[in-house]
Amino acid sequence: MSDQENTNNESFDALLGLSSDLVLVVEDEVITRVSPGDESWLIVSELQGKSLEDIFPADYLTLIRGYIETARQKKQVVTNELVFRPDHQHAFKALGLKEVIWFHSRMFVTDSEQLIWSLRNINDRKKT
Repeated sequence: MSDQENTNNESFDALLGLSSDLVLVVEDEVITRVSPGDESWLIVSELQGKSLEDIFPADYLTLIRGYIETARQKKQVVTNELVFRPDHQHAFKALGLKEVIWFHSRMFVTDSEQLIWSLRNINDRKKT
């Protein structure tokens, strides 16, 4: 790896570390990087390396894939709201999810086909 690539990786890691959002980097539907942000419930070491198919039930995976394809085709950020429920998303329950969490989701697919997926916890807003 070149010095420039190392610098870019360090900068990217620093940006991820600054975010309070849960951020996932996904390549070929496999999670390659995880920054938990303020989501202290998440067992990060167990999530990295998992495929989207491993962690989402079929109906939810279909929805997620649709959002990813829209982001890929439009070459822009796709936003929506998602809810993670431990009784429906058993893999996330195993990763530490104990209660329902609403997220504001932002997805962007890079030219190199990496999905950058930011999930901001909006539970406080949903409760009011």
